[in-house]
Order: sequence, then structure tokens, then C-alpha cells
Amino acid sequence: RENGGRTLAFKLAVPVSSMARMNAATIIQQQLKSVGVKVDIASMEPNTFGKSVQSGQFDAALLGLVVDPTPSSMAQYW
Repeated sequence: RENGGRTLAFKLAVPVSSMARMNAATIIQQQLKSVGVKVDIASMEPNTFGKSVQSGQFDAALLGLVVDPTPSSMAQYW
């Protein structure tokens, strides 16, 4: 996909500690490639990944968040 000569592309941040997310990232990359979107997988060590996500230094990220259902664990993430 192109617009004004620019290819639609983005970096997908993934922690190397999660094989499931690494596999999912590869599937996403392959599927989007079939429609002309370039996905660069940015595999990162867990600490680097966490800092990247917290600081907003990513285009897209595969992450999981598990919380218990008590009010003290509820938070909004945007």
C-alpha cells in the first residue's frame, strides 16, 4: 500500500520472552504483507520492551495485561 509514494509500514514491538507473541507477530507480518503493508518486527528484551511501552516509543506492540478483579488493581491504559 502506498500513498503519495510512501509505503504503509510500521514497527511491531514484541518481547522475546514470549514465544506466543513472537509467533503471533510473524503471522501478523505475513498476513499484512499479503495486502501490501510492511511490518518490521522489533523483538526486544523484556526490560527494554517494558520501557518502550511505558514511554510510548512504539508504533504497535503485542503485550498482555493480567489484573485481578478488585478495585485496587483497576487502571486505565490509553
